Amino acid sequence: MNRLNVLLLNPPPPRIAEAHDAPDYPHLGLAYLAAYLRSRDCPVAVIDAKLERTSVAEAIERIGRMQPDLLGLTAYTPEVVHVAALARQIKERWPHIRIVLGGIHATVLPRETLEEFPWFDFLVFGEGEVTLHELVQALETSAPLDGIKGLGYRTNDAIHLGEPRAWNTRLDDLPFPAWDLFPRTEHYSISTTRGCPFKCIFCTRPYGSQVRTRSAGSVVREFTELVTQHGAKRITFRDETFGANRRRALEIVDALLKEGVTEGVEFYVGSRVDTVDEELLRKLRQAGCTVIGFGVESGNEEILRKSGKGITLAQARSSVALARRLGFKTGSYFILGFPGETPRTAWDTINFARQLNTDSVSIGIMIPFPRTEIDEMIRRGEGGYRRVSYRWADYNKQTGAVVELESMSRRTLVLFQILGYLMCYGCNLRFGSLLRILRYRFAEVGHMARNLLSRRDPPGASASRHDAAKQA
Repeated sequence: MNRLNVLLLNPPPPRIAEAHDAPDYPHLGLAYLAAYLRSRDCPVAVIDAKLERTSVAEAIERIGRMQPDLLGLTAYTPEVVHVAALARQIKERWPHIRIVLGGIHATVLPRETLEEFPWFDFLVFGEGEVTLHELVQALETSAPLDGIKGLGYRTNDAIHLGEPRAWNTRLDDLPFPAWDLFPRTEHYSISTTRGCPFKCIFCTRPYGSQVRTRSAGSVVREFTELVTQHGAKRITFRDETFGANRRRALEIVDALLKEGVTEGVEFYVGSRVDTVDEELLRKLRQAGCTVIGFGVESGNEEILRKSGKGITLAQARSSVALARRLGFKTGSYFILGFPGETPRTAWDTINFARQLNTDSVSIGIMIPFPRTEIDEMIRRGEGGYRRVSYRWADYNKQTGAVVELESMSRRTLVLFQILGYLMCYGCNLRFGSLLRILRYRFAEVGHMARNLLSRRDPPGASASRHDAAKQA
């Protein structure tokens, strides 16, 4: 049997607009895929172009040198057209390289993505480890593809989708991510759960609503391996909500403290303001957790209630204050443009963010990511929304603009966003943080703002997605 050489690529970004476009940590999803393939004796290599700051030309040149049989790509929604353009260039130069797409966009819109972008031969939706391995096996043995769950593919210009694959409930059985296939760094990621039980109307929940957990022992072994074998100095827990299960969170923290593996290592978690308490935060701090981020979303109680978040402003104040008192650096995340948003409620959000005065703050603009409740509301003509762009590239919370409200134009939303950053950092005399925002984020926001001030829609806003795909 001829073994397929598999190359997994985290593609270069079309532009640097958010932190994940230029990370200092390697791609967790690709590391899991590579580890699973390797555990099944499949030859696999990885290029993390975002981590390595590799350009498109450099990435194509490396692919040409490596000549994989199967190239795996991943894409967030705002970069899918860019990634499709990269796939097209590869196909035009090396038609024999078969290309499979995975990631969030492929998971929520599998059929539409294959229809829109003909340069992807296959598509994996849902959790990809088993599906990708079964695809590799089928290609090696010329076996039929129609029985592979979680796989999309095309034959004679027809699109075929397999049945959805059931969520993996045995996460401890997965091999640890194959970090040795990536450049060595000081910052790594750990995932202790998959799935999110909460019902925020703006969230895609790509791993579903069923929360599946790893044992505390497995998490501690991986943490230890990151420190001792890979030289980790910073570790981020990538759970959608760390602490959703308080008992289990305490088990993990207690195990980390017992093993003593966190000495000299900082780690970060993201949580909800209603799932932390003083005992958990004290133990997290004792174990070496230095940064905690909270999704607050809105500073207006009524808007917050409609968001599906299920928290209150009082809980946000209390949890942020407690975390600051215990010595954490704190982060907060807000969105402008919820259903029923008005200049008054947007001002409430900005003012509340200023009052919280977290060390970092993110103020995004509502994006109707596919298959979210917000997306469905817009399709039903609800929420007071007007769609102003169909371009996937505009689906970026910091710099994009897909919808506006009857009560708040797109221009007004962006101006409130900029005002929010100025107030949160400037009014709290946090000028160093403000300068970092100006350097890393406002170049893109400023470019978008100039478009907003000059015309209602950006170039191509009225183009269909099919037209956008052809442009790629």
